[in-house]
Amino acid sequence: MRLKWVIGGDMKDALFRFLNISGLNAKVFIVASEKRKREYEELIKMPAFSIIRQCDFISISQLIKMYALTSLWKQSIDKLDSPL
Repeated sequence: MRLKWVIGGDMKDALFRFLNISGLNAKVFIVASEKRKREYEELIKMPAFSIIRQCDFISISQLIKMYALTSLWKQSIDKLDSPL
């Protein structure tokens, strides 16, 4: 599946774009600065977005942390691979 990034812009517009793919069995995320989390939480409660309530908010700092931890885990696991 291809990921689509929306950098900046209108939060409501980004959520409306997710409505177009709501028929897919896909997990969708809004990635934005932590200061926009309240805006997301208010908008996602709107009846228009009821079918994309499985959408989650991830702050940019959380995403960076997840990337770093995943990279460290992968480096650790790679050392355990057997040369078969």
